[in-house]
Amino acid sequence: MLTCVRKRLEDWMEMLRDANVVARCTAARALGQMGPQAREALPALLQALQDREPLVRDAAADAIGCIGPDTPDAMLALMQALTDTNSFVQATAAKALKKVDGPYARRS
Repeated sequence: MLTCVRKRLEDWMEMLRDANVVARCTAARALGQMGPQAREALPALLQALQDREPLVRDAAADAIGCIGPDTPDAMLALMQALTDTNSFVQATAAKALKKVDGPYARRS
């Protein structure tokens, strides 16, 4: 089972670099649905958060939130996405940041 999950993970991570925007969005959404099992994909998703297409950036922000954005790099990337040129990406980044419950979460 672990080998199967790992293979799927690698396939989805590779698809994040596809020329087709729909393929990149699909890959990001699939990784997000894997939840914390896809933690290894965070660097690829952080790269996708810089994609030229807002749909891909939005999907990447959502996936990072589903996986668990409780690393310094993920937190920084999501905070930067709060100022994205696309309002949907901004809103998704804000929702992802609200999911944080780890050592990098801001405490009031």
